[in-house]
This record gives sequence, structure tokens and C-alpha cells, in this order.
Amino acid sequence: MENILILYGFKKTPYSRSFVPVPDIINAEFKDAQVINEHYSKEKVIYQIYYLDENYYEFIIRIIITYPDDSITIMADEANMAVRAYQALYNNLVAGVSG
Repeated sequence: MENILILYGFKKTPYSRSFVPVPDIINAEFKDAQVINEHYSKEKVIYQIYYLDENYYEFIIRIIITYPDDSITIMADEANMAVRAYQALYNNLVAGVSG
């Protein structure tokens, strides 16, 4: 995957050090996307997302959440898919969280 974006400074749900609602956020942005949890540990969660657009072109996005440094890495073959996933996660986890 050639396009990589990294999001720092996201806010997790209250009372949880290790939960970020990535499947919910991605499914809201990419309708009918298939989100697969490939790896889960207290240090890292890896999601693989398969998305078929309206032209029946398949996109694959990989999202890696690393808890020691509270970062989310977004990787995709297509830059516009990486940016779209980044914006959805940013709007929900950084800009959209009121506290």
C-alpha cells in the first residue's frame, strides 16, 4: 500500500484506554464496507477494510491503531480512499468529540 496517513491526538471513548470505534466510523463513511479485525492486542489493533464503490471497483484500506503512542495509521492503494478514511476518523475522534 503506497499511501500512508497518520493521525495523532485522537480521543478514545470514556473509561476505555483501548477502544476506538473504527468499524462504526468506517461503516458510516463507506456504506457496505466489510471491516475485518485482523489483530487485537493491548498494544495494537489492525483492521482490513474491503470497499466496493458504485463502479464496482474494490478498494482495500488498512487501519492500524497503536495504543502506546496513541496513533492511527491509515494505508491504502488509492490516495483518495486514504484521505477519505482519515477525514472520517479525524472528524469523529478529534474534531467531533466534545467533552
